[in-house]
Amino acid sequence: MTRFIRSFATIIASYCAVAFPTPWGSARASSTDSDSLFISIMSLANDGSIATIGLFGGTIPEAAGSLESSLTYAESLPPPTDPLEQGTQAVILTEPASEPVDENTTFLPGTKTAVSDLVISLNDPEPATGVTLISDSDPMFSERLAQVLALPSTDVFRIEETGQLQTLPIGFPGIGIHSRNIQVQSDVVPEPGTLMLFGSGIGGLVLFGREPAVVSAARGRLRIERAGLGSSTSASRSKLDGSQAALTDLPGGDGSKAG
Repeated sequence: MTRFIRSFATIIASYCAVAFPTPWGSARASSTDSDSLFISIMSLANDGSIATIGLFGGTIPEAAGSLESSLTYAESLPPPTDPLEQGTQAVILTEPASEPVDENTTFLPGTKTAVSDLVISLNDPEPATGVTLISDSDPMFSERLAQVLALPSTDVFRIEETGQLQTLPIGFPGIGIHSRNIQVQSDVVPEPGTLMLFGSGIGGLVLFGREPAVVSAARGRLRIERAGLGSSTSASRSKLDGSQAALTDLPGGDGSKAG
């Protein structure tokens, strides 16, 4: 059990070193942040297997000086001043509360919830005939948000960004010729406190699995004595019982005396 816990902790530590190689203070500044949009179809093959066919993939770089602020698959959106067509669905991607805000941040009306991106799916006449990811760096972002908020509430979803690949509940997700699976990945990074808490838990598991060194050594001596002693004489049995009693009296040897 102890070996398993230590191996598991090593795997997690290796993963964190690869996934988060830069110091937290410079992680965002030293990397090219971007928002990504992926669209695919999942179809059921004749043999019963599920085939995924990629339709679109792209990113919006968040680097300084970038002129890109949106990504569009197939049909483009109408102007921000026009209402969206019936059947349109949208996702409002919000920033985690821990993310910093500034004077350019757009908030949901009447709240302190920062809006990061919008995903709008035109579903008439076919599902997801046009999908657009709009970054908050878009000069018409506030107008697009108002356009989305004018849709029926059943067609608008609010999802908090995680920094991981997230599948959105729009575009008729599922399996079949008319399905469209829309996924996004934001530039949000996990908070240091989250990883510290996770690391503390792993460290606790490792320590929990360790046996006090003095108890471990005593158990080894006892196994040697047990192997060398026969059961033919009462003297041998007495010596073995005495070793067992000495082990029980050690700190951490049993539940009643463990520190």
